[in-house]
Amino acid sequence: NTIGPYSRAIDSLEQCIVAAHRAMLMAETIIDLRHGRGARRPPPAWKERVKLMRHAIEHTDDRLTGRRNPPITAGDAPMLRPLAKHMELGVDHLTYRELAGCLRSCYRTIETVRRT
Repeated sequence: NTIGPYSRAIDSLEQCIVAAHRAMLMAETIIDLRHGRGARRPPPAWKERVKLMRHAIEHTDDRLTGRRNPPITAGDAPMLRPLAKHMELGVDHLTYRELAGCLRSCYRTIETVRRT
């Protein structure tokens, strides 16, 4: 049965995106407090895409019922769907490159703080 492992993989990917969003918020706070002097922020577009995907994951139930915009409609992915170069949920897309870049930026922020 491949449904079980596939569902677990989707769940793990969702957890990764939620954790990446939280890590970016923490890294931004560290930089804003000047603890990570010299640390660079991820590109705003990447940060925004991770945030939008996190919100899509957290609010899927409301989007499916139309209580939150943008609603998930026929033809949209009703759950996180990993594809070859990106993932999608409803109308939201996030490339693996964007996600990895944001995680790399968070790591570099921590390394900058650790060295100072």
